[in-house]
Amino acid sequence: MKHKRKKFGPVRQRALKFWQEESKRSRQKIAGSDNFTGSIECKWQRKAYDKSKHVSLFCGIGEWSNHITDALLDESCDNLTFNTTIEGEQRRLFRFYCRIMFAIAETLNDFEESLSSAYIESFIKQTGDTTIPTDIIDTKKIACKKQKVRGLLGDSVNNFQDFVNRIVKHKSNNVFKADHHLPIMFEDRDNPSDQKLISIETDLRQIGTNNYDAILAPKLEWLISLLLNSYSEFDRLITENQQLFDLICDPYSIEIAAQ
Repeated sequence: MKHKRKKFGPVRQRALKFWQEESKRSRQKIAGSDNFTGSIECKWQRKAYDKSKHVSLFCGIGEWSNHITDALLDESCDNLTFNTTIEGEQRRLFRFYCRIMFAIAETLNDFEESLSSAYIESFIKQTGDTTIPTDIIDTKKIACKKQKVRGLLGDSVNNFQDFVNRIVKHKSNNVFKADHHLPIMFEDRDNPSDQKLISIETDLRQIGTNNYDAILAPKLEWLISLLLNSYSEFDRLITENQQLFDLICDPYSIEIAAQ
């Protein structure tokens, strides 16, 4: 009996529905961009409005997330099947996942950078130690601090960012050292258990010294869930701590007339 060929279209459609419902975004057909006035970014902006401030970071994050909707509305890969053995089709479908991962990674990076800066400023304010910035602005220490911030945004965020940085973005010193026409597998169809995979769960620090059987793309809805959970954690961190919220806002704020 032939194995049923699972097409990508229904997976994309479910992910789009999930994204739009949970993020409270809707695509405006004429404008070609999302209406996200009911979104969590606008909740943060309204909180800033209470102090007569407009915070460009919040609008910027909301606007950037149009990239996710743009990609999820793209029907060009809908007829591709996950179990295709044609390398060009596998790679084309993987590029779709990479578009989503890149957009998510940039939003997570905005969360990380703004939180890291705010925590440093908070430490200075609490201790009055103005020598701290010189000590902290060290590449290794910043990286270490950033990883700790990632942990606050969700358990899988650090692994995800590592995967993106080594497989999706900075490839010449990473995946290119191991990818000799590796097949692409997709968690939206495959459940590999006995293969050595380049995946989000893999330690990729020594990627060039290992032999792999395939690259595994994570589930599309899992990627959306990762981002939405990070939104929720970022929201919790900045709404429970007024000082942190103010420090997040300050570098991106302009005064506006009282509403």
